[in-house]
Amino acid sequence: MNSIAKECGVSASDIYNRLRFFKIKTRNPQGRGYSSSVRYKDREWLYGEYVTEGKSSHKIAHENNWSHQTILRRLAMFGIDPRPGSSTKLTWTEKREQTEKECVECGKLLPISEFVWAICGWNARCTPCRRKMDKERKQWVNDIKTQRRCCLCGESREFALEFHHTDPKKKIAAISALAFKMDKERALAEIDKCVVLCRNCHAGVHAHVLSLPSGYRVPDEKEER
Repeated sequence: MNSIAKECGVSASDIYNRLRFFKIKTRNPQGRGYSSSVRYKDREWLYGEYVTEGKSSHKIAHENNWSHQTILRRLAMFGIDPRPGSSTKLTWTEKREQTEKECVECGKLLPISEFVWAICGWNARCTPCRRKMDKERKQWVNDIKTQRRCCLCGESREFALEFHHTDPKKKIAAISALAFKMDKERALAEIDKCVVLCRNCHAGVHAHVLSLPSGYRVPDEKEER
């Protein structure tokens, strides 16, 4: 169950809930598909990660492929008090009145001015961590583009290159959407469905003025709509 969750980029509890929804029996007779040795059930281990190591609840959940709410429930169950500013369920007004918050990336407790307000609350990462991650993600995608180059004209300048899905029916999501979640495995799987084209060649392919190399499929006008 955990391996399925990792491949799909969701928590194991999401897979368990879907199994229940489709009435598929789990192989583990204990019900949730977890073994009795799962680490988050060990108070000493969780205390060490959260208090001694100073990791955020988000980071613990991400590193072990568990949901954030699972970690919060276990912290409450074991009587481990959340750090001030850590992510717990707050009302919209309470979020607005926060003066400090814990960054899920660096684990530091910072003034609220270090975070950006989004639609539903403060961003989970502080501004420096968010900028660093965005820069790394962008560079990773650009490196792939420059290595592959435009398959028609050979253009290799990263700012001029784009991904083109050869079969729109197999498209799951935009490369940028997957890459900027830092889900590299899913992003690479999506990139394998694409060819790299420069902007001019890309426009020419969609206008059916240019053709892709043999072996690649050009979508017709109905599919493009």
